[in-house]
Amino acid sequence: METYKPIFILFLCIKNIPDSYSIQMSKDALNYLNDKLPNYDILVIPTNDETKVQVFYPSGTTHEEYTNLLAELAKKTAYKNIQIKFDS
Repeated sequence: METYKPIFILFLCIKNIPDSYSIQMSKDALNYLNDKLPNYDILVIPTNDETKVQVFYPSGTTHEEYTNLLAELAKKTAYKNIQIKFDS
């Protein structure tokens, strides 16, 4: 049976940020997330809406893994003073 990585999507708000800086900001976010979440496929999608995260887990993933991810993200966002909306 083939296993798949969970997909982590960061919708990154770049509203009112110059294009040259927003591209670098997206790349930096991708590099940061790749280092912190090596067991996930990461997508960073620039948007003019709010910054938010969506995670898609493959079939059979336990609830505990999802809870651990939310706890880790809460620690990171509190440290960086970034607000992230978790959609259910």
